[in-house]
Amino acid sequence: MNRKKIIVEANKIVQPGWDGTKRYGTILLQGIHRELQKEDYGLDVDLLLGRMIVPLEKMAPYLHAEPLKFTEDHAAEFNTGIIMDTLGILDKIFPRDWYKIFGMNRRQAYYQAALIKMSMLRRLSPDHEFIKRLNGYDMLQVLLPQHAHFFSKTNMKLCVTLLDMTHEIYKEYHQKENIKNSENGIQHALDRDALFIAISNSTLNDFAKFYPSYQTGRGVAIHLALMDGYGEKITPNVRQKYGLGKGKFFVCLSTLEPRKNLVNTIRAFKLFAADYPEIKLAVCGKKGWKFKEIFKEDPGDNILFTGFVDDEDLPALYQEATALCYASHYEGFGFPLLEAMAMGTPVIYGDNSSMPEVVGDTGFGVDSNDIQGIRNRMEEILLHPDPGKLSIDAKEQASNFSIEKLARETLIAYQKELGIK
Repeated sequence: MNRKKIIVEANKIVQPGWDGTKRYGTILLQGIHRELQKEDYGLDVDLLLGRMIVPLEKMAPYLHAEPLKFTEDHAAEFNTGIIMDTLGILDKIFPRDWYKIFGMNRRQAYYQAALIKMSMLRRLSPDHEFIKRLNGYDMLQVLLPQHAHFFSKTNMKLCVTLLDMTHEIYKEYHQKENIKNSENGIQHALDRDALFIAISNSTLNDFAKFYPSYQTGRGVAIHLALMDGYGEKITPNVRQKYGLGKGKFFVCLSTLEPRKNLVNTIRAFKLFAADYPEIKLAVCGKKGWKFKEIFKEDPGDNILFTGFVDDEDLPALYQEATALCYASHYEGFGFPLLEAMAMGTPVIYGDNSSMPEVVGDTGFGVDSNDIQGIRNRMEEILLHPDPGKLSIDAKEQASNFSIEKLARETLIAYQKELGIK
């Protein structure tokens, strides 16, 4: 078999935070590493981190850590001494734990030093040498369309991930520069006859609608999956940590921003709470943008704003909740729905975009603008005669989204694009 070489532009997976791109990249690469150990697809996969090229096999132990953790030993192994030297200098100049002044922990400080090194290497490394190295690969996958046009001087095949089309559907919630970069990146990819991998059929259909030059057959929808070991560890005292009390509660989990439809959800819950005052609603997530409208709603005694919830607490939070309320106006996938169902928690979801794909025949769909309908769905779940069946159905639906399937379908898409039979 004539082996082909893939390089994945993976800067996001070593940056602070835990957004959708980092989640997708980390989970995808976890799965690909495992799948390549089981079967020979005729593919060798490396990662592009700034100007560093790292074999997937070498990065694998850290991809499987949750969350990703890097130490001085890892830095040495990846030949990133400049990073640790930078941290060492800062340690000598500033007081102990200086990075806490900037709201960072040691790991985040490492990430920032990594970005500095990547920037330095970008300036020090001649473009033609770097491009020559990249052109030794058969295909490059970029995890964000915004990054595609950065590789305009390369000549290998291009694969672009589509997480959603919010830069087209909700332009008012994006910075102009981000919209411009997304559109430029996608146009460059279209001009290169790139392969597009969308995380849902809905996203792929939206893409075709907004970009008429896209040719059917040059894209594939491959659903997301959960990280290795999700839900195996249940953190104790999650109710106490987030002030949830002992009674039943519904949970909303998202960044606080208009697309997530929290204003309608809160209004619906207030109607519901008028009949069921013993039930609470936990609104979980960090503040995003245009969130002031949310806080204009009188929360009363039944609505709790917990702020950001630590990733390790999510399985326990879902498990404790009566249901997840996720009546969003639009999603590229709807990852919290999958997380909740995996823990056996019923879901209320916006009957639009990708969410019906994720929930299938389980869950409780509703028009995201129908406040009374959202309220009625809450009541339907609370009074359901067989909550055990709801839990079983949710887990069964979640089991359809496996990391093995994500990796296998992606590798098959690579093979097809590169002519491997």
